[in-house]
Amino acid sequence: MEINSNSQYTYNKATTTTKQTTEKKLENFADYIDKSTMSKNTQSQNKVSAYYEEPTVKWEDQFVYSKGGEHEKTLYQKNLAWAKENDSHQYEWMSHMRGATNGNKYDDAPEFEAFVKKWMDKGESEEEAITRAQKYAQAGLLDYGKQKAVIIYDGLPTEDTKQHGMWLIDNPPLRQAILDTFDSLEQRDVNSLYYAIFHGGIEHQDDDSNFEDLLKQYGIKLEDLRNKNPEAQDEKYTFTGDINLKNDNSSESIEYNNFIFDTLLDYFKDSIESISQAEKENNEDLSDRKNSMNNFIDNFKITIDEYNENNN
Repeated sequence: MEINSNSQYTYNKATTTTKQTTEKKLENFADYIDKSTMSKNTQSQNKVSAYYEEPTVKWEDQFVYSKGGEHEKTLYQKNLAWAKENDSHQYEWMSHMRGATNGNKYDDAPEFEAFVKKWMDKGESEEEAITRAQKYAQAGLLDYGKQKAVIIYDGLPTEDTKQHGMWLIDNPPLRQAILDTFDSLEQRDVNSLYYAIFHGGIEHQDDDSNFEDLLKQYGIKLEDLRNKNPEAQDEKYTFTGDINLKNDNSSESIEYNNFIFDTLLDYFKDSIESISQAEKENNEDLSDRKNSMNNFIDNFKITIDEYNENNN
C-alpha cells in the first residue's frame, strides 16, 4: 500500500517486515514444486478449455440443426442411406435440411418468412411461429417455398408444388373457415385441430388416414345408412367424398353446394362425437379439442352464409 502523508493510517514497519518474510517463504516453497507435473496439468487444462470453447461464428452462419459428434454423423448417414432406398421425399428433405443456416433458412420462401415474422410480432417465439407455419403449410393454406427452417412433411417435396391439402380443394368457405379458426387458436391447439380435420383425430390416430380417404369412407357410411333405411327420405345427391363446389350460379349448383356444406357439417359433428367417446374410454379431459372443433364448425357456418349471400 502506498502511504500518503495525510492518511489516517500509521505506517507500521513490523507489517512490512512480516509481508516480506511471508513472500520469501512462499518463494522458497515454490522451489519444492514438481515443475514437470505443473506443466502437464497446465497443458491438460488448456485442452479442456479448448474443447469447451465455442468457435466464433456469425449468427447468420450458424447451422439451424447441430451436426453433432461422430455418432450423430454416422446415424445420419445410416438414415440417409435408408431414405434413399425407401422414401424419396424423406431423402430429399434430409439432404435439403442438412446445410440449413440462420442466414439461408428462409431463402426463396417470402410468404413463409412473412408469416413467421407476423406471429413473432404477435408474441410467439420463432420456434412456435415456425411450428404454426408448418401446420398451415401442411393444410395447404401457406406457400412454404423452398424454406429450410422446418420439414413440412416427409410425403411432400422440399419445394412447394401446391399439390396437397386445400390447394387441391375448390371450396372457399371451408378453406376460409379453417384459416380463421387456426388464426384464433394457440399454436398447440392448431396442431390438434389440424390432425382432427386432415387425419381423423383420435378415431384414426393409429392408421394412416388422410382427408381424402376419410371423406370417401364417410360417403360409404352414408350410403350404407341409406340402404339400411329405405323408408328414409331419399337424398337427391349421393356423397362420394368429393367436396369441390360448382362455380356457376345456377339454382342446381347452389342446391348441390349446400348439400356438400350440410354433409361436411355433419361429418365434422361426427368428429366431436368421436372425441366425446374417447373421453369416456380413456377418462381424459379433451374439452379443448371439442372447443376447437366447435369453434371451427361455427366459423364454417359463417363462411357458408357469406358465400351463399355473395353467389345468389
